[in-house]
Amino acid sequence: MKIMFLLLSVLLTFSCQKKMVSERASWKTGDDLKNLELINSPEWAKMTSTIDVNDEKIVMTRQSVLGIPIENSYLKKIYKKTNGTYVLTRAEALITDPPEIRIVRGLSFNENQIIKDLQEQQASFAKITVVNKESVLIQRGKKLAPAFKVSFFDRLGEPWSAYADRKDHIFKIIREGSQFDEKTPVEATVFPTGPKLSSLTEVFLTILNFQPSLSSNDIVVSTEADKKITSIDESLKFDPKDVRFDQVQVFYYLNKSVSWMKEKFSVHFPSNLEVVVHVGFPEKTNAAFYFQNKIRLGAGDDKTYAQIAQDPSIISHESFHYLINLGANDITAICILSAPEGVAAVEKEFASSAVPITIVTGALDERLNENGYIVPGLGDAGDRLYGVV
Repeated sequence: MKIMFLLLSVLLTFSCQKKMVSERASWKTGDDLKNLELINSPEWAKMTSTIDVNDEKIVMTRQSVLGIPIENSYLKKIYKKTNGTYVLTRAEALITDPPEIRIVRGLSFNENQIIKDLQEQQASFAKITVVNKESVLIQRGKKLAPAFKVSFFDRLGEPWSAYADRKDHIFKIIREGSQFDEKTPVEATVFPTGPKLSSLTEVFLTILNFQPSLSSNDIVVSTEADKKITSIDESLKFDPKDVRFDQVQVFYYLNKSVSWMKEKFSVHFPSNLEVVVHVGFPEKTNAAFYFQNKIRLGAGDDKTYAQIAQDPSIISHESFHYLINLGANDITAICILSAPEGVAAVEKEFASSAVPITIVTGALDERLNENGYIVPGLGDAGDRLYGVV
């Protein structure tokens, strides 16, 4: 029997003339009601999940287009019980402004064929237990595209989700649930705490997705270098001089950073943090910055900076820009030393922000030199912190 999964009997086509834009919004009691109106303005899926915690009720759902949910979008509303009645006290959302939509023709997915192809992807998928199937809209490049999503457990009991396109071709498979497990590990070599403080060490990465080849549910690491990691089926043990080593090293650092954020702040990452290494290749640039949900890292010019992607302090620093962008309610920066230029940059960056910023510093030094180092400073702060000098 041939089973077809219908997508509301329509094919959604998005105009390429308008770039898809996502926006985070939040509201709490006492804020301008325009923020709440913005949150309520999109179409939200009718299916919701509700969690009761003490005297609060948390309601979650996703944005939708013509009833089809948009992956990675979310709406969270928190109600507090007052005098026997639940009253909305907080709301936050990741809202997508999709391109123009045209209804073209009927669309269906061949469910049997997709699951058959899925079972051939790897040995543990030979026998799967499907727990959910649905039509979704997912970002592919700069556009939203319709997809068929299958959520399932493999024969080892691990949770996964797979996505197929309009031609029933599977284009993405991700592992759901816990970021770390002891199954299907991939060998890699890294400097666990950086090349200055640790030796090259063999580790196991057990959080990888199939596509893109070096990614997890939270992180995607790509490169502008000429040699790229194209498969995770083989060992990721590269020589540190191999340009692919930096992809693995950054992935390792960021997983540690993101896992720490989740543990300490119970934070939800609504979209992937993207990282590009060897920016400007074959030129050796000193790029190291976060912008529009993406960290960009050069190799270092070997004069002012070197091995940027192998420095854990740089990677951790840039990852916290991502955390702040998720909607921090209060930020405190604790610094051993500060410079007037740094304090001024923070003031300028958050001048229009409603988030209170506090800087706690051991000392305010004289200035920054032409290389961006604090003067007089302490020398290499990392070396001193870990007793290298």
